[in-house]
Amino acid sequence: MGTQPPAPFVYVVWCEFAPGEDLPDWHRWYDEVHIPGMLSVPGISAVHRCQLLGRENQFLAIYDIESPAVFDHPRYAEVRGWGPWQGHIVSWSREVLSRTGAIGEATGRQAT
Repeated sequence: MGTQPPAPFVYVVWCEFAPGEDLPDWHRWYDEVHIPGMLSVPGISAVHRCQLLGRENQFLAIYDIESPAVFDHPRYAEVRGWGPWQGHIVSWSREVLSRTGAIGEATGRQAT
């Protein structure tokens, strides 16, 4: 069984969610509505969500994409954005990055 090489680009979205808001409902919407919608866009193959350590309301989403052209697809226009949570996002930013380095497994070795 072979593994598929990673997508040549990543789309990274950072956001800060308003303090005191309902994080469980936010996560539910993101996991059950937003991610499936984004994965329905041709050329988006994976999503990884992260929470910044020590920062309860700050999150990072990393999307594996085939090309920045995914943003021109009509389906992307339908599913992008914060949906009903728009007013709860304090700040956010996004970038598209090209993969440039080798990707491999960690060896588990420690420096001596």
